[in-house]
Amino acid sequence: MKKLIEKSAKSCTVEYILHPKTIKKISKMARLNMTELQIIEALKVNVATYYKAKRNNDTVAKAIIKGKQDGITFAVTQLMKAIKAGNVTAIKFYLERMDRKTWGNDPVNVIGDVTQNNVKINLVINPVPVVKNINE
Repeated sequence: MKKLIEKSAKSCTVEYILHPKTIKKISKMARLNMTELQIIEALKVNVATYYKAKRNNDTVAKAIIKGKQDGITFAVTQLMKAIKAGNVTAIKFYLERMDRKTWGNDPVNVIGDVTQNNVKINLVINPVPVVKNINE
């Protein structure tokens, strides 16, 4: 029996795509945020056969969804670890995405202790920045 990886696009079957090892590969590639066309190329399968397998059996679609969810979970976990470790870039990234109105591209709202226009800005991770007038 030929190894699964050695199959060419011409000899690829729906059964190969639905094989548990192939489904696991699809999920791993989706976790890396690969597009379906990139996955098809990486698996060296025929596009029509891939979509036929996906259309006739929800295993492929579920593998892609699960892979993408796992990738997002991993990224969020790593971001939170970096924030807890005090990584200023991670903190800024998080704040800019979670509260664009307050933190998005506004030069007054910066990370850390900064004096600007006689105003001291301190970043407080939970829940909002504290702003004090230095002259008081």
